[in-house]
Amino acid sequence: MGKVIKVGINIIAVLSIITVIVLVLFADDIFALDSSNNIVTTSTQSVNISFDTDPLILERNKTIDLMEGVTATDSNGNDVTDLVSASVVNENGDKVIMYSVNDSDYSLQTTKRGLQLTGYNGPGIAAEKGTYTCDINEINTYIKSLVEAGSVYAKDGYGNDISSNIYVDTSVQIKQSGKQKVTLTVKNIFADVATKDITINITGVLDETKVTLSTETTTIRKGTVLDPAKYIVTAVDSTGNDIKDQVVFQNDIDVNTPGRYKVYYYISGEDAETPVATLTVVVTE
Repeated sequence: MGKVIKVGINIIAVLSIITVIVLVLFADDIFALDSSNNIVTTSTQSVNISFDTDPLILERNKTIDLMEGVTATDSNGNDVTDLVSASVVNENGDKVIMYSVNDSDYSLQTTKRGLQLTGYNGPGIAAEKGTYTCDINEINTYIKSLVEAGSVYAKDGYGNDISSNIYVDTSVQIKQSGKQKVTLTVKNIFADVATKDITINITGVLDETKVTLSTETTTIRKGTVLDPAKYIVTAVDSTGNDIKDQVVFQNDIDVNTPGRYKVYYYISGEDAETPVATLTVVVTE
């Protein structure tokens, strides 16, 4: 009986060693860590992104389609082209289209494709008047109304209207009345930017709401959960009332991808285009 027990123990020991070896060799395929450090099973598949020509050539009077000739299939042969997103970046003086798939069912895939623009002039902004007039508390909505009225407009470099992309840098706040130079900015689909200065006669007194943050910039490690509310020290309206419970925020932070991001703080019910505070978040490895 003792020998039988010994044999059984030896078998269990051997199986345990084999199990450990398998886990060490194939751990990446069996397990993955989520942002909460919990072990979860993963079923991500790879994606192959391809296109019919390189570079993609775009011409004036031709429909702009960065996805022209692009197809994508996963490792099982399924068509996943609809999961592909495209964006243009400037790389060493050349324009490159970056195609990517970022879906929970698939591992991140990126592919580069050249871009050739024929008859392209670059974006531009035009304004009908030299000087405009508006209330200091309506500056951002006023720019929007100028665009809607056609008083200022922008083209993408191929003659297409991109006036809805015109914006004013909200980090440069106008806090007093009088004639002010305001810089309008527009960015087209080809990652090119155009600016134009216009003069606005600012009237009225700023109805200022103040939100004070504990810091303007914070650094977190990849995978860390960020709570923007914890950075709010005080929030008061123009009469000094505490309105911290009315502060809302918006951000596009991907805590799993290293980079530099912004969190914009707003007052609920007020002009949604004007943040009252901005936090820069740096995500590191």
